[in-house]
Amino acid sequence: MIKKIEYQAYIAKQKSILLAEKARVEEELKAINKFPQYGDTEEANAQEVERFEGYKGLELSVKTLLKDITTALDNIDNNKYGLCNICDNQIEANRLEVFPAALTCVVCSKKQKK
Repeated sequence: MIKKIEYQAYIAKQKSILLAEKARVEEELKAINKFPQYGDTEEANAQEVERFEGYKGLELSVKTLLKDITTALDNIDNNKYGLCNICDNQIEANRLEVFPAALTCVVCSKKQKK
């Protein structure tokens, strides 16, 4: 019984962390998508465009993180949190502690990066 209670507390903690991170990432995405306003001069306009274009690469990374967080939250709701999306093995506990939105175990993550 204690293990079930500990597991439920762990899942509740992870869900809380993921929800807070989701809110933070959504705000970050809004800020990235906001076109900067430095002024009306040609130089200021060039700076605005340069800065905005630089944000586009960052936007992709943030959207990917948001997708991973959403998937991790869905996995919690479907009792699949902590299982690798590729091999279905348990994701290492220390990996989930460091990155609660992890969707793959270390082995599969390394294989994906090759």
